[in-house]
Amino acid sequence: MKTKHLIRSALLLALAGSAVWAASLGITLTNQWTHRVPLLLVDGELGSTNQLQYTPVLRETNAWQWLAEIVLTNHPTPYVDGTATNVPERYYRARQLDGGGPPTNAPRAPIYFNLFYHQEGVGSICTGLTNYQEWRDTFWSELITLDLRGVVSDQCLSDYMVEVIRHKDGINAPIFDRFSNSIAKLGYHFHPSSADGAIRTDRIRDREFWAAVQAYPTWERAYYDWSGCTNDLDCILCGSLDTNRPGGIQVMQAAFGKPCVVEHSSVGFAPVALALKAQYTNLVTGWAGGSGWRNLPDSWKLDWEFSPDPYRYAYKLMGFYRLRPHSMAFIEDRRLARVEQMLALLPRDRPHIVQVHGYSSYMTSLLDYLQQFMTNNPGSRFISAAELPDLVDTNRNARSYSMNDLQEGAEYLLRNWHGRPPAFIVTERKYLSLASFFMALQTVLRQYYAQNTWPTNVTVPDFVPPPLGDQTNLPSMDDWRTHLPVSVTNLAQIIQGLHTNEIPYVVEIPVPGGPGLTNPPVKIHAAELLNGMCTLLLKHRAGPSFSEICLFKGHIIPISNVPRECDSSRYQYCATVEPPLPNECRPCQPKATYADNRLDWYNQLQLWTLEPLDLRTIEAPQVR
Repeated sequence: MKTKHLIRSALLLALAGSAVWAASLGITLTNQWTHRVPLLLVDGELGSTNQLQYTPVLRETNAWQWLAEIVLTNHPTPYVDGTATNVPERYYRARQLDGGGPPTNAPRAPIYFNLFYHQEGVGSICTGLTNYQEWRDTFWSELITLDLRGVVSDQCLSDYMVEVIRHKDGINAPIFDRFSNSIAKLGYHFHPSSADGAIRTDRIRDREFWAAVQAYPTWERAYYDWSGCTNDLDCILCGSLDTNRPGGIQVMQAAFGKPCVVEHSSVGFAPVALALKAQYTNLVTGWAGGSGWRNLPDSWKLDWEFSPDPYRYAYKLMGFYRLRPHSMAFIEDRRLARVEQMLALLPRDRPHIVQVHGYSSYMTSLLDYLQQFMTNNPGSRFISAAELPDLVDTNRNARSYSMNDLQEGAEYLLRNWHGRPPAFIVTERKYLSLASFFMALQTVLRQYYAQNTWPTNVTVPDFVPPPLGDQTNLPSMDDWRTHLPVSVTNLAQIIQGLHTNEIPYVVEIPVPGGPGLTNPPVKIHAAELLNGMCTLLLKHRAGPSFSEICLFKGHIIPISNVPRECDSSRYQYCATVEPPLPNECRPCQPKATYADNRLDWYNQLQLWTLEPLDLRTIEAPQVR
């Protein structure tokens, strides 16, 4: 069946008095016997009753038909549409029936607003930085306005911008002191006004992972030399890196007189994350890009590719705290009516982070509106992304797991295996990355096979690296089999022989043959091995003896593959423009494989370290 994924979350509204409230709706596919059927993921206020409706054709006027009424018991609550086994298309909406919103006497959790801006609008270095004076004067005015209002913000600059300022206004340019004396936080976003944005990560794109981690600091600290960018409209990839001159984050920190607390450039690349973590231990990062209202027709795709929870903003990835721009909590629009509607849609039984991108002519009216909103919603305030670690409720992310946690996790993975593992593991008490879950299962199964006992709890390190290897070393995906029978003895021997501090990328396992026949060993990768360990744990804990299990075959990359997080191409803009704009990006070629270089591939493997974070309510710090 080919059911289309065409309804994005939180667009279908129910009216309650003067307020607008809604259930949000996501959709994926799941297995029901021999059919693929829609799995609806409904989110909203816990305990609320929601009506699901569908229509076979989507027009301006639709005849919506009743499907079911469900009570929300989880964020989100799943519902399988078993009536859609033989329909080519079906469109869905969800409507909250019981008034919507929390009771009037219930406390409302705060909404935190993160105002961030990439300060880079100085014009092209190829045409003389013609916008510099306008940018400088506007930036100066912004800092004064935000200080007078007491609004903290993340202002992302770079070593390149330092050199532009010095080139135009001298080494002691007044803007450096103005920023140093403001309440703004310093962020890093390397985006020179040429196509050299990936010039540093390009130096490690084809290196083996740990070699890339070791090599990257040299290029991060190198000076970006743009003297070769002549006054020529055709100068695109014109800069170079000089390792004999200082550059990078250290130069920016020294010029602006503040530590860098937020990174919006390269930490999304897996080896870069570990390299920078060793030097800048307190960095928080936000994903580049994101889905704002301007991309509303397509933004649901990015929301639901990443996570089944539409109100999830905070994660850990490669050990870093991450704040992700999100279409359902992202302001980049001058129309206050849309902002008002977006805020009304957020379920207020938990805190939220809304990112506000950019500062422009409409910002004064937006700040007026948001500050009045904060007055009416105690606890809501502006934050820097640097506060994210303090906003996280870490109870569900502790690294000690009970056997019940692991059993629930094994059931969750097998239930959510859709040709590849889920984004992360969710149990009643814990969130686990796939890497942490693998390490925990490996530990308890090794003890069981060695001692025939189960531990009460198991503790894993705070950060477990993902499985690492080249794409070409994976077993073939062309095998027709959807599952692989293996003996428990053979699988137990593999588990007992694993290193205790790393996840194997690929292992070989014997498979049963016919009478008197010996089949050659078969390669399985880390995700398939994890699938097998989940089955082993559940069957061993259930009691009856067994001699064979089936491994479900699939892809090693988790289902939460994020396009922007997994693209290291310095020509990525070409992929969005047909035909490519003149002088914008060269060459322009589509990827021939799942990943066309090692860095691209590692960026996908790092999703094994992804884990969601819950937010909590904290008091605002004092600002001067």
